[in-house]
Amino acid sequence: MMKKIMFLTLVIGLAGVSQSTLVKVDDFETYNVGLIRDQSTPWTAIGNTMFLSVKEADGNKYLAYGWNSGGPRGGYRPIDPVSSLSTATLFFRVYAGLGTLDHAFGLTDLATPAQDYGNFRLQMGALSVSGQSTKFRLIGRSSSGAQDLVVLDRQVWYNVWAVINHQANTYDVYYTTGLAGATEADKVGTGITYRVGTTNDLIRFLVLANYAGEGDSFRLDDIYLTNGIDLSNPLVPEPASMMLLGLGGLVICRKR
Repeated sequence: MMKKIMFLTLVIGLAGVSQSTLVKVDDFETYNVGLIRDQSTPWTAIGNTMFLSVKEADGNKYLAYGWNSGGPRGGYRPIDPVSSLSTATLFFRVYAGLGTLDHAFGLTDLATPAQDYGNFRLQMGALSVSGQSTKFRLIGRSSSGAQDLVVLDRQVWYNVWAVINHQANTYDVYYTTGLAGATEADKVGTGITYRVGTTNDLIRFLVLANYAGEGDSFRLDDIYLTNGIDLSNPLVPEPASMMLLGLGGLVICRKR
């Protein structure tokens, strides 16, 4: 009887879960494992195209990139435009492996960005922590330099939200783990200015790396974007699906 009550409580609770308005840009699941240059995807490799690829671990596909010498390497893909007067929320997940980190990611208004960090407008990054091989720094990059946001553990997936005020050319940053959405308590950056200001629409998601580990040193996955502010986690199953799961468990209990 107690199990039935628990399942019913779960179903009733899930019925009130709000659905995310974040719209998927990319989760890499439909791509082949291998170099981006060798398959048809929305991504375009920048520089030496051997260093932008799709990899897979634990049944999950993700984007990996890196370059252990000078002159940034990376890639970009189109996004729905973030207009000059809008507020928008960018969501993505990051994972730092055990290699050297100097990986940048963010948005630009350029249709064909080049091997140049100055092509970023909104720029964030993952950097190594000196003397701490199990940690990395999540940063925001403004015109005045890098701003440390938080020091995080390596080999853990993190959810990151950038709430963008494009009219002001600033953004706030939040992070969580697992399936948790973000709250004000999860904010680690406020009013970070763009690396390069612009009044144009933001139209590309851009990644670059320089003097950084190749292979699996850094992973990026599950890119989502929406107009307005949405700190929900888009990876949480839709309420209807979760209710069906709860009802299925209730049926099993009844059979037992």
